[in-house]
Amino acid sequence: MRSSIWFWVCVCLVCCGLGSCQRTLIDRYTEEELYQIMFDAHTLGLIYNRQEVRTDSLKEAYFKVLEARYGLDEEEFQNLVEGLILNAEMYDRVYQRMGRKAEEMERKSMMDY
Repeated sequence: MRSSIWFWVCVCLVCCGLGSCQRTLIDRYTEEELYQIMFDAHTLGLIYNRQEVRTDSLKEAYFKVLEARYGLDEEEFQNLVEGLILNAEMYDRVYQRMGRKAEEMERKSMMDY
């Protein structure tokens, strides 16, 4: 009896361990790639949101760019964002880099004037 309990405890631990090692969508990409994907998505989002008329065709074009560059369709991109949000450390690193890049680009544009 006692050995069967230990057997089931071990089975449960192994199953939990295997489930926790499951790769997520963000595991397919390096931090650099995640940064590039999110920076491009942010830039495309800014362009989309500044349009007077936001059509479905413009939204489709937004996701076609992401698919062409990174192989991510709309659903995969949403899953990537959700996975990134759940990984707080990676999320912070990626968005800090995006902030620094945006500041750098703004400084350069100010120097042009």
